[in-house]
Amino acid sequence: NIIINTLVKTTLAQPFNNIEILAMKSINITIMKVIRFLSRFIPTMLVGITILYLSLSHVTSPYNVPNIQNLDKIVHFTMYMGLVSVFCFDVYRSSWLSRYDGSILLSGWILAVLWGGLMELFQKYFTEYRTADWFDFLANTVGAFAGILIGVFIIRPLIRRYKKTNKRQNAPIL
Repeated sequence: NIIINTLVKTTLAQPFNNIEILAMKSINITIMKVIRFLSRFIPTMLVGITILYLSLSHVTSPYNVPNIQNLDKIVHFTMYMGLVSVFCFDVYRSSWLSRYDGSILLSGWILAVLWGGLMELFQKYFTEYRTADWFDFLANTVGAFAGILIGVFIIRPLIRRYKKTNKRQNAPIL
């Protein structure tokens, strides 16, 4: 009786264990795909983290910076232009991502604009030494758009030329 119960339990439990194993394998594969996808954007993430630090830290310049009107808007423009330019580089250096470059670039621009808005809100609500400014957000947005233009008209042709000339050597781009 005990042997029969044990056989029935193990026989019935076996398919569930196989299903659990398959589910765990598919979850692991999905996690690995996400990690692989995100690893292509490490330079972009580093620039985003740098922007986070610069946006929320209490930075004082050790140099005597001349008092130029709207200098901070130029800095915001430049940071987000750099962020999206690096994002474009990450997209175009990956062969399979560059096939969907229009939708991915639009997504990257939207994420950069949202990141800029989030930084402004963080400055307003989580710091005492920073203030949110809609013109900073506008500078972020315009800078992100300039980054798309740099990506499409400068970075993409350069990477395509590089891939074309180095196709025989199978040289990776960074």
